[in-house]
Amino acid sequence: MLKEISDIKTHLALQESVQGRRCPQCEMKTMEIRQLLEGTELQKARREAAKCKNEYESFKKRMALDLSSDLHHCGGQSENIMDPCRESQLINMYERITCQVWGKTQEKILGIGTDHQKHYDVARILIEEMFEMARKEMAEKTEVVKQLFMYNNEDPPEAGSASKKVSELVHSALHELQLALYYCDRHKYEEKVTEYLTSPECRVMPGCTQLYTELLADCYRMACLFALHDPPLKPIWKYESREASASSHRIKQYLLFPAIYRGKIVLTEPVFVTMTS
Repeated sequence: MLKEISDIKTHLALQESVQGRRCPQCEMKTMEIRQLLEGTELQKARREAAKCKNEYESFKKRMALDLSSDLHHCGGQSENIMDPCRESQLINMYERITCQVWGKTQEKILGIGTDHQKHYDVARILIEEMFEMARKEMAEKTEVVKQLFMYNNEDPPEAGSASKKVSELVHSALHELQLALYYCDRHKYEEKVTEYLTSPECRVMPGCTQLYTELLADCYRMACLFALHDPPLKPIWKYESREASASSHRIKQYLLFPAIYRGKIVLTEPVFVTMTS
């Protein structure tokens, strides 16, 4: 085919080089040849266009498979910047607690002037209890929501199936619950903390807990938001206390706030309080 097209082009060039010698038959033949060439070039262009379209459709399908699950989560490959409970925002809130709110609490402890280590131990115990209480309560609420939707998540639902739609509705309902807790009045959390501190479940004597109400209310709220996040953001407490010697003083660091993980990814490091003796 390529040789035939080349021969036709050569013929046309030869015809055009001959001035004033064309006959009607030659002109008609030349027109037919041009139409043949144009048809051949058009078919080639169409084939190229069809190839590009197929490649583009294939690319879109690959991208959809790669991103469909990741885009649903805040901390994956993208975030919804309009969502106040997006992963980066929750981590910023947590770091504000470990820095600013704890700083105010620490000033109160230092202002007492006696037995700072005891107060740090109390703070550590209460913070961990707030996280654990929030985790249990949010797990119970999550189970209630799933039962209301008659949702069983043992097997991952197939795309487009009825169970997939139910799964999406369950996740939506849990996110609405997360938003409700985000916007809930602060005094509600303080009431929750006060109720716990005066209950038999609390491991600390009530007389030394007034210093921590604001801090614990923020920790409980934060732990609820972490537990309801999709995927859940988990506190990890398994870090050893650190000891070191500096000249005549012994320095010891006590774990105060847990590290926060998404799966195996560390989102923020643990926070230690430093004591010298």
